[in-house]
Amino acid sequence: MEKIKEHILDLEAMGGTNMEAGFKKGTELFSEVKDADKDEYENRIIFLTDAMPNTGRYGEESLLGMTEANADEGIYTTFIGIGVDFNTRLIESISDIKGCNYYSVHSTKEFMKRMDEQFEYMVTPLVFDLELTLESQGYDIEKVFGSPSAEEATGEIMTVKTLFPSPTTEEGTKGGIILLKLKKVGEDEEITLSVDYKDRQGESHSSQEVFEFKPSEEEQYDNKAIRKGILLSRYVGLMKTWIEDAREGKSDRPEFPIFAYREEGIPIHDDEEEIPIQYRQFSEWERTSLDLAVPDEYKELFEDFKDYFEREAEAIGDATLDQEIDIFNILLEV
Repeated sequence: MEKIKEHILDLEAMGGTNMEAGFKKGTELFSEVKDADKDEYENRIIFLTDAMPNTGRYGEESLLGMTEANADEGIYTTFIGIGVDFNTRLIESISDIKGCNYYSVHSTKEFMKRMDEQFEYMVTPLVFDLELTLESQGYDIEKVFGSPSAEEATGEIMTVKTLFPSPTTEEGTKGGIILLKLKKVGEDEEITLSVDYKDRQGESHSSQEVFEFKPSEEEQYDNKAIRKGILLSRYVGLMKTWIEDAREGKSDRPEFPIFAYREEGIPIHDDEEEIPIQYRQFSEWERTSLDLAVPDEYKELFEDFKDYFEREAEAIGDATLDQEIDIFNILLEV
C-alpha cells in the first residue's frame, strides 16, 4: 500500500482530460475475465471524472462507441462525476447504454458513502429496457420533469436502459421522481399508466394502473415526496434561468413567470435553447467559469422564492433542503 501511495502521489496534472485513454486502459484489465460466469460475477468499470474531456478524441461518438462495445461484452460502466463542473448532458448520453449508470458527488463523505454503504446498489442492475407511458382522453402531457428521454407528444414519460435499486431505510426509499405537468383537454378524468421492462434473465414483463385525477383550486399532494419534487423543480427552473441569463449578460426579470407558481404550476424552462456562439467554450462539453454576480432584479426573485422555499421545507420536514436555503443566503449577499 505504501508503494501504491507513492506512485499516486507522483502523478501530476498536465492540464487536460483524455477520458478515452483511461477508459481503454480500464477495459484492457478485463481481458482475462470477460468470459466469467455472468450468473456469478459482473464486470464493471467505475470511472471517476468531471466529464469534461478536452484532449484525445473527445467527441460523443467515441465515448459512446467504447461504452457500447464494452456492454456487448458484458463489461458495464459506472461514471461518478466529481465537482460542480460535472456535465450531466454528456453522462446522460453515455448512461443510455445497457448496464451503465452515473452519480455525482460533492464531498469526501458523499464519495465514501457511495463506495461503501451503497456500493451494491450502484453495481447491481435491477431491470432493463423499462418504458413508462401515459394514456388519457382528458389530459395532454405539457412537460415531464426528471426524465431526459421523455416524448410528451406520444405519452412516453421515460425510457430507461437499466434501472438500479435504491437503498431503503426507516425514513423510506431515496430514489428518483418523475413529475408530469398535465393540460386538461377534455372532460374524461381517467388516466392509464403502463410500464414494460425486462428482468435480468431477459424475460419481458408489463403492468398497468388506471386512476382518475381530479383538479383542485388549492395545491394538494398525496405525499411529501411529491411536494418536495415540485418544490425542487421550481427551484431548478429559477436557478437555470439565472445562470443562463448571467452567461448572456442579461439582468432583467425572466420572460416566463417563475414566481407565478400558484397559477402556472411548475414553470416550463426551454432546455432546447441554443447557447449563443460567443458563450461556447472549447469542446462542446466544456464551458468556462464566470464571476459570481446576482443583479438586483434576481435578488428580488431570490428573496421572494426563499420565503416560499422555507415554508415548504418546514412543511416537508426534510433537513437536506437546508442546503438550498444556504445557497439563497449566499447569493443574496453577493
